[in-house]
Amino acid sequence: MRVRLKRERLLDLIARSGLTQNHWAIKLGLSRGHWSGVVNGKHPYPSARTRERLLEAFGVSFDELFEVVSGPSGWSDQDFGAAIADRYVIDREVGQGGMGTVYLARDVKHGRQVAIKVVSPEAVSGIGVQQFLKEIRYSARLQHPHMLPLYDSGEAAGHPFYVMPYVRDGSLRDLLKRKQRLSLDGTIRIARGIAAALQYAHENRVLHCDVKPENVLLFDDHAYVADFGISRAVHAEVLEWGKRNEIDSSAGTPAYVSPEQASGESNLDARSDVYSFGCMVFEMLAGHPPFTGTKTMEIVAQRFTSVVPDLKAYAPQIPRRVASAVATAMELASQRRHGSPMEFIEAVEEGRKQHESRTREVAGLLASRFSTLARRVLGRRSAVPHQRTRGREMIGTLKQDLGYALRTLARTPGFTVVVVLTLALGIAANTMVFSLVNTYFLRPLPFGNPERLVELRQYDPVRQYGARFSLAQMVDWQERSNAFEDMGAFYYSYDNITGPEGPERLWVSTVTENMFDLLDAQPMLGRTFLPGEGGPGGVDVVVMGYALWQRRYAGDPGIIGRGITIDGVQHTVIGIMPPLFNFPFGGLHLWIPRHEDHISEP
Repeated sequence: MRVRLKRERLLDLIARSGLTQNHWAIKLGLSRGHWSGVVNGKHPYPSARTRERLLEAFGVSFDELFEVVSGPSGWSDQDFGAAIADRYVIDREVGQGGMGTVYLARDVKHGRQVAIKVVSPEAVSGIGVQQFLKEIRYSARLQHPHMLPLYDSGEAAGHPFYVMPYVRDGSLRDLLKRKQRLSLDGTIRIARGIAAALQYAHENRVLHCDVKPENVLLFDDHAYVADFGISRAVHAEVLEWGKRNEIDSSAGTPAYVSPEQASGESNLDARSDVYSFGCMVFEMLAGHPPFTGTKTMEIVAQRFTSVVPDLKAYAPQIPRRVASAVATAMELASQRRHGSPMEFIEAVEEGRKQHESRTREVAGLLASRFSTLARRVLGRRSAVPHQRTRGREMIGTLKQDLGYALRTLARTPGFTVVVVLTLALGIAANTMVFSLVNTYFLRPLPFGNPERLVELRQYDPVRQYGARFSLAQMVDWQERSNAFEDMGAFYYSYDNITGPEGPERLWVSTVTENMFDLLDAQPMLGRTFLPGEGGPGGVDVVVMGYALWQRRYAGDPGIIGRGITIDGVQHTVIGIMPPLFNFPFGGLHLWIPRHEDHISEP
């Protein structure tokens, strides 16, 4: 059974869209040669991945664009296995990607396990199978400790393939699925090897053009960069970087592709790979890619319409200089990025070193202050030399001071208890006061223009406590008051959320659809409410807080578009708010829209 494309319907949809063929190729994430082959009828039976992208892009049903025809498929892994049986024995399939399928196999001659990547002919239709194999042979000449070597290549059963070592620990993607995010030290150890491989390839005038976690294999912390065989290579005699006339490579992976590659520019340079490398390091530290979405074009478009995501917002423990280095690698304009992968990773390491140096300085200062405080509390008088040397003399002095303090405390246990309690009470009081002052006076509110925001409350003098506004009062204020640019209402309750993760009782806030716009609060992922949502006949949607997203759903970006059940009603998750957003108070986890006409208790 095969699935055939209805080419006439496809041409009709393209004509109605008014977009160019190049635009459609970018939107679908396909190479121009691949897309040209589909449009011109060279590939009447597109792969499952291509079918999925077509249905997503045109927004039509399966039956409208495809038809199922009977007969042999024309391809199967058995056909391929039989064609290479004299050299390799296929054991099982280990993964699929945009270019083809990867199999675990045994090398008959050498008795070793290998990985065989079988590439779909439609994926290389822009250059042809022979030219593709030529490109693989060109890249196979590159030898580097952090580049996955190529053992063999060829064509079998009409499909090009190449053979690589089998790395048991799997890919960086597998590691991120298990751990979600990596430590800064672990990220740097892996990223330095990736940078070295990319740097070596760039020095030999080869671009990767598809840097992503799936193309990085790991043996412990040793990284091997794979799939240089499908990269863009440049003639040695050409002075500037550019695309070889014979090859038309893929548009890259949406979550990591550089802006210039997504735009179809031909003159790419090393900074294109630096951008993808920066996106990958961002994901290693933050636990999710910098750009996410439900559709390919939505993901790609974010790098053109949004500012560079702040890594500190998702990983507060990361030093600011490290986050700044990652942001530089992901700049929209290539001339503002690091010039090479090694320059980027060195900037990350320098940011970590400066942070550690500053931490040591602070620790030394605190130790010195503690020594001085101990001498003052215990009444010790000692002559302080006018000039102190560092190193051993300072350590020796600190040891003497601590020893004297401990002996004195041991001789007077009653006094010791008084000193310890005094210090404990003083530290606790200072900590509490600072926490309150920082929360209510020093730390800015996580809203835009907080100085222009006011909260209206009503006080009942008879009952002597706050009273809720009536709906009539809120509507009257909106119509009669000229003092406010906009008004919104909120109501919170304790509701039940159920699902495969188990039942849980949470604080849920019902807000008017304009509340997030009024607060100028932007989501970390997805979007906030649209006009009409929450009104009569509106769709039941919900915006989720960062803490609940991390705790209950392990920070999975795929939660966007999924349904959760709140008090028996199914709601679709449309957005995730940043970690600091806590309106109307800390501890709220979910926000549901309600039209103003349907809020009974604002």
